[in-house]
Amino acid sequence: MAKLNVVSIIAPAYWATYLMNGDASGIGDEEAARIDRFMAKHYPHVDVVDCGEPYFSWSFDMYGGDAEGGDLCEYAGLIAEAIA
Repeated sequence: MAKLNVVSIIAPAYWATYLMNGDASGIGDEEAARIDRFMAKHYPHVDVVDCGEPYFSWSFDMYGGDAEGGDLCEYAGLIAEAIA
């Protein structure tokens, strides 16, 4: 049996389709690999299931973006925790 825990993830808005659906058609292979590295480092074993409305932030690069500013989203992710 497992318990699902919800985590909040702040990441670039344009990652939404890839994070939630695995659809990399709007990004290149290098960008998909960069997203995978970001998620593995900061949110291993998380399944992203939803995202909020995009908003602008000057802190874009702190959340995986590669520019001074850009649109971010707050994503909801699920982590399964085994319970006895």
